[in-house]
Amino acid sequence: MKYLQDKILQWKELGEEPNYESLSIQDFIQELDYAMHYLSRILKTRPLIVYIMLFKKAYLEEGQRNITVKLSEIGKNLLSDQGTPMSHAPIKNGVNDLVKLNIIYKDSQLRPGQVNKYEIRLPSEIPAVIEMINADKNILIEEKNEDLEDFYTNPEKRVEIFKRDGKKCFYCLCELQNNTFYLDHIFPRSQGGENYKSNLITSCKTCNSKKSDKEAKAFLLDNYRGGLITQEEFLNQKIILENLIEKYEDCKIKDI
Repeated sequence: MKYLQDKILQWKELGEEPNYESLSIQDFIQELDYAMHYLSRILKTRPLIVYIMLFKKAYLEEGQRNITVKLSEIGKNLLSDQGTPMSHAPIKNGVNDLVKLNIIYKDSQLRPGQVNKYEIRLPSEIPAVIEMINADKNILIEEKNEDLEDFYTNPEKRVEIFKRDGKKCFYCLCELQNNTFYLDHIFPRSQGGENYKSNLITSCKTCNSKKSDKEAKAFLLDNYRGGLITQEEFLNQKIILENLIEKYEDCKIKDI
């Protein structure tokens, strides 16, 4: 990463950013992130490192996807377990793995003795990576949409809150059954509180009745002072409550 940082500083000093085959520095960083986040799930360590070296040479150093490179040139930047430049064999094996998986393409028209030519594909062009990127995007969309759903009136959604809270009353931590739990609004409906997932917590009948419209943090503190929960339990529940409140406030912004 130091090499990349030095490059960025160099471009800033020049006052302009190079544009390599429609790949800006922002795109380069995005593709590098795809490589580290997604290709690492497909490749073993050696071919992944070899790919990163080839990717850097192609898109950062030479500015093109088609490059001519000696395997020894890649190996000199990688160290073996003995601390010496990596030998030819493991680099060659790593390159061969990449070729077999169609992550890079090797020029098959070269004659013996000629320097190898490769086409380095971007991570976002690799089908398996595309699938993982789209899957993660769909998860984010589902989570975003779910944040603003009504979890109070929907029976199935209510059970999700119950399970999330460990099937216990949030305020006194007593065990509850599917037919004995209540849902309490952190910010009461009477004060404009919504039925969002982040504004609901599981409660027993007693705590639900005693709390009424009282502030959730204050009621939790009352139960601690009354000996219903320990100090450790109080502090743990307080952190969970604060996280839910923070998420609820973010949801309110989304809903504007």
